[in-house]
Amino acid sequence: MDQASTSAEAAAAAGNGPDPRLELMGSFVIKSLKLKPEKWARVITVEEHKGIIKEFLDRSTPVVLIIILTQAAQLVPTTTFPLTQLKSKGVFFIKKHPLPIPKEECNNPYYMRRLATRTI
Repeated sequence: MDQASTSAEAAAAAGNGPDPRLELMGSFVIKSLKLKPEKWARVITVEEHKGIIKEFLDRSTPVVLIIILTQAAQLVPTTTFPLTQLKSKGVFFIKKHPLPIPKEECNNPYYMRRLATRTI
């Protein structure tokens, strides 16, 4: 048995498998912004960005998470306004209630939408 399968089995047994909340968010971001999955993978590998997203998921505040596609084609998560970087595309997630998002039922407790780059 190789080391990779052993560590994957250990993580699954410990409940440390892939977070379904991150998978759902990533799927929405990729589809909405018409990106390759590698862009989302890069976001969650940067500790600072992953920390912002995990804070949104695991805590009652912040209630808004905005993910912006910068001019340099990088995804950047933020929880604050104003959005000076928003010159192209973005998506947002708003919690329906100021509670942590459970891993079990992660598709219902928040709204997901695209951000318009131009004012109406």
